[in-house]
Amino acid sequence: MKKILLLLLATGFMWQAQGQKRGDDPVRTDGQCWKTIASGGFCTVAIKEDGTLWGWGSNMSNPLGNQPEVVDAPVQIGTDNNWAAISVGNSHTVALKTDGTLWAWGRNDSGQVGNGEYSINPVTEPLQIGTDNDWTFICAGAGLGSAAIKADGTLWTWGFVNTGESLIIEEEGGDVTTLFITVPTQMGTDTNWKYVDVGHNHTAAIKTDGTLWTWGLNYHGELGQGNTIDVYTPVQAGTDSDWKIVRANNVMTAAIKEDGTLWTWGENTGGSLGSGVTTAYQTNIPVQVGSDADWEYIDLGMNYFCGAIKEDGSLWTWGSNIDGANGHVETEYLGTPTIIASETLWSEYVGGGSFSVALKADGTLLTWGSNWYDQLGFNIEEDTVVNPTVVDTCAVTASLNDNTLTALSVYPNPTSGILNLANADTLNVENITITDMSGKTVFNQKGNTTKIDVQHLPQGMYFLTITTGNNSTNLKFIKE
Repeated sequence: MKKILLLLLATGFMWQAQGQKRGDDPVRTDGQCWKTIASGGFCTVAIKEDGTLWGWGSNMSNPLGNQPEVVDAPVQIGTDNNWAAISVGNSHTVALKTDGTLWAWGRNDSGQVGNGEYSINPVTEPLQIGTDNDWTFICAGAGLGSAAIKADGTLWTWGFVNTGESLIIEEEGGDVTTLFITVPTQMGTDTNWKYVDVGHNHTAAIKTDGTLWTWGLNYHGELGQGNTIDVYTPVQAGTDSDWKIVRANNVMTAAIKEDGTLWTWGENTGGSLGSGVTTAYQTNIPVQVGSDADWEYIDLGMNYFCGAIKEDGSLWTWGSNIDGANGHVETEYLGTPTIIASETLWSEYVGGGSFSVALKADGTLLTWGSNWYDQLGFNIEEDTVVNPTVVDTCAVTASLNDNTLTALSVYPNPTSGILNLANADTLNVENITITDMSGKTVFNQKGNTTKIDVQHLPQGMYFLTITTGNNSTNLKFIKE
């Protein structure tokens, strides 16, 4: 009964598992540092520095591709090594390759894969969606929809859309037509979208001018419009024009402004709004969390918990602690952001159903929380693990031209303009990629160079991937 309740809380509902039965573990190989992570209700998919794709946890409806029904430790998905960004939704996965192509797989009963079909039979292998190669940002929704942004700033959505996650047609007389949008379909005509996040029943997005826009169901005030009225096309939330990152789950929304302040709104369950109150209440406008102005990145778990990273690399969590999801021992609820450990080495955090996954700056992967479907990647029997626990450490051993990639460094760091590569003179650098804290590729350059112009990037923390032949390494820098 406990597992069934968690399933309903985390994802609303799910089809009966369509994947393979659990059998012998697939062959695993020793890897390199982890680059970026994404979690759904009961699984995680991640990309390593070498561009390979890996996953673990529940594989119901095949969000992990053609793997057993349960994968208890990281296993490679396919053989391609040019993955750039990843997003996991309600049992479906959306990904970008370094060439800008869009790929998806997994549950597709509502067209959320975007291949022009909808079926109770999932897509079991990564499938290219269309032929365009100018995709720059992706989001697999916590519900049954997906969204993506192209290089020209246009916003595209697809999937089950009666909840406002995607495109809804409002007919004359006010009737709303429910559609399965089975291929990426442009939403409106605006060409200045830069960030989008799809929750369970609502969507939030930011334009290049820093304005915040929301649409979908609004029962909990999660649209931040000052009311609880549902809307089916993007409507600006407030008048501020300095929003940087926004996240949505099933009952709330959270965002960070350019000045580093943190804001939340919607339903407060177990302290998820971070206001210091753990009893249930709602707010339908953005409310600042505390007074700190050094927040860098945030993500929301599906079961009413949140995690955020500050500029100094410290990790803070709050909200419900179902099965140890927020990583604090013997704490049922946390009403305010609380540091997860004294370390300041965290680079990325994602919240799943009732579990958390995080990366340290050196590429080490840690997980904690519920492990009922082996979503922690430990290959252990415990149902829960409260403390952050290492799944895999970073191990880069590649070398080229008698010089190791691990000798590379960047300076000045932080930088406001030109980033220099140190110890790269004897290396044949083939490709340089920069991704932001959300995993979005913001810069890609081919050819040998030791100087990178980053003055066009907004302030924040970034990851620099240097590729030489079949080898690569990942460095972190801060743009002032």
